[in-house]
Amino acid sequence: MNLSLWYYTWNKKTEKYYSRPEVGNRHAGVDDFKLRGFDRIVVLDNEGTETQYSGSGYENGKNDGMKFAGWCTSVVSSIPYYVTIPFFKYGDKRDSRDTNTWGFYNTYWHGWIDGVLSVPDTNRIWILLEFGDICPRRPCWKFRFYQGTRELYT
Repeated sequence: MNLSLWYYTWNKKTEKYYSRPEVGNRHAGVDDFKLRGFDRIVVLDNEGTETQYSGSGYENGKNDGMKFAGWCTSVVSSIPYYVTIPFFKYGDKRDSRDTNTWGFYNTYWHGWIDGVLSVPDTNRIWILLEFGDICPRRPCWKFRFYQGTRELYT
């Protein structure tokens, strides 16, 4: 298995996602990764700071997750891939996307995962949490990890 990182960004003005790597004067696509020998990718940004954020709460998370998954399905899905859960707010590495310290249920992240999973894609392997360096300063919650629509572990 040859795994590559594929960074993306959300453009707030155009309200679209874009591939950050470039090949010449164009955004990289799946074929660019395949030509370099990669057979799986991790689709990620900068811990959520470059992922759409409509506001806190389950419904906003679900809508944001569906939009992100729609982009992945249209651009990335011809290769097996992993996605990461956005932790921080768009453009801000100081505030998390949700402040619910009671657990996972009905949070932005719960909605985001449900939104991503509501968009069928047989090449999406797992959803991963991208914690970065925040665990020493904040509580680390348990999150569910999925393969397809089946929960693997909490």
